[in-house]
Amino acid sequence: MASLLCCGPKLAACGIVLSVWGVIMLVLLGIFFNIHSARSH
Repeated sequence: MASLLCCGPKLAACGIVLSVWGVIMLVLLGIFFNIHSARSH
């Protein structure tokens, strides 16, 4: 958590929101690719 001390709370919150959004997008992409590959075979 030391990395959060070198930047302001707004920048830290923005980074947390971006990282959470990135994880959600990667999970959704994985699910959609699995559904698509299951249907095509």
